[in-house]
Amino acid sequence: MSYNDTIGVVTLNDQSNFPDINLVGTTKNPTYPVGKRIVLPDDREFRYCLAAGSSLAHRGAINSVVIPGDTGTDGYEGAAGYATAKGQNVLQISDTAAGHTADYYVGGWAVIFNASGEFQVSRILKSTASDGTSLVITLSDNLKVALTATGVGVTLYRNPYIAIKAGMSTLQDFESFVVVPMANIVSGEYFWGQVTGPTWVTAHGGTWPGSSAGLRDVYFHIDGTIDPASIRDVGTLSPQRAGYLLSAGSSGSYGDALIQLQLN
Repeated sequence: MSYNDTIGVVTLNDQSNFPDINLVGTTKNPTYPVGKRIVLPDDREFRYCLAAGSSLAHRGAINSVVIPGDTGTDGYEGAAGYATAKGQNVLQISDTAAGHTADYYVGGWAVIFNASGEFQVSRILKSTASDGTSLVITLSDNLKVALTATGVGVTLYRNPYIAIKAGMSTLQDFESFVVVPMANIVSGEYFWGQVTGPTWVTAHGGTWPGSSAGLRDVYFHIDGTIDPASIRDVGTLSPQRAGYLLSAGSSGSYGDALIQLQLN
């Protein structure tokens, strides 16, 4: 029986079906592509990740890949540069960045625009290295409208689980948390990051979730710890929601940090 066969409360007999979600190492497990999703029998969901920097266990960790068109060269945004017929899924794109090596975009996303405004979003299955003029990507589905070389744009995004770091490490206040690591991580390590299900996330301190009436929803602080919604100025700002408290608690209690994580 595999870990995807049953969902819910498990027994000791099911323990052998769990992959080692606490395992961290610099050697990639060949069974799992980066971004691989697994759901354990106990309702927890994880993604296989690669760290691009350090982050502490049981705090939210960010996708440090920067939006194409912003600072750096993490993706591509511009005209395709080459025409591709409707019904094809192999596209040549005028991405000239020298650092975009083979499979740089694997597991990422392509947004393909066209003159009719009927754009499409497709997973990137394969990408060649840029030769300084262009590279070639293979999409998960075929073009529904022919792509012209000029006049419309293409945006290529990297895999959101390929460059995980601690909050505040890339563009503070402009970051999104995508996983909660189960162990401390450093750059170059592969690990399982939790995205849904019960887990403990370190509280920011001060006013804890659940310490007063109505403090049930929890939101990420910029360092990956969690705060109640009122502390994060929800309604004035739009911080990222982490989930909600699982247990009951009376007003004036210490509060808690066992939450139902909701990052998927």
